[in-house]
Amino acid sequence: MSLSINVIPDFSIVKATIEDAGLLTAIAFLSKKHWNYPDEWMELWREGLIISPKIIEENDSYKITSNNNTLGFIVISDQDKLAEILHSWIKPTSIGQGLGSLLISHVFKLEKFKGKVFEVTADPNAVPFYKKFGFLEFDKQPSTPTGRVLPIMRMTNG
Repeated sequence: MSLSINVIPDFSIVKATIEDAGLLTAIAFLSKKHWNYPDEWMELWREGLIISPKIIEENDSYKITSNNNTLGFIVISDQDKLAEILHSWIKPTSIGQGLGSLLISHVFKLEKFKGKVFEVTADPNAVPFYKKFGFLEFDKQPSTPTGRVLPIMRMTNG
């Protein structure tokens, strides 16, 4: 897989800690709001965007930083042969700079995720991003508000 990305120099990808919970939650909210969703919808999704210390502790959680500034993160639930991407968010000011691609590529290279099936319930705005990595839509999931549907996508990490 060959991706063309314009990356911020001097970045690091490290494990997130429970102390990062508030910051990661703020990034999730900012990133979701970047897509100009109405405030009423954002409120409906509030609980699902909270990154608690428990979520960080119980899952594989990584953040990408530059100059001690956290720019984004990814959270993966690892279960037997399935790895589910629970969260993947980049600060709006850093979207389009290749950081999401770096995060997901980092995860794919980890030995524990080789050969795993990855699944994500994607925001419709994120579908093109996941397709770059070979994810294909295989199902849909009802969402809120009523009538909204989210694609469920899968790929195998060869």
